[in-house]
Amino acid sequence: MVNAIGTGPIRRVDVIRNERYVYAVTPAGRSAVKFTYADPEPAPGENRYYVRVQQEDGNLAWISPVWVSR
Repeated sequence: MVNAIGTGPIRRVDVIRNERYVYAVTPAGRSAVKFTYADPEPAPGENRYYVRVQQEDGNLAWISPVWVSR
C-alpha cells in the first residue's frame, strides 16, 4: 500500500520495479493519495520496488527500496 502526503499538490506518484516505471497515479492536484499496487508480472527472483512522489512545484520524494522475492 502506498500512502503519500505532500506539502503541496501532488502531480504524480510512480511505482518503479528494478529501475523501470511500472505504474503511475495522477491524483489531480490533491496533496494526499492512497492506493494499493500488486505487480501483475513480477520478474523471477528478487525485485526492488521504489515509490517516487512528484509535487506540482517540482519537489520530489523517494522511499527507500523494498526487496521482494518471488
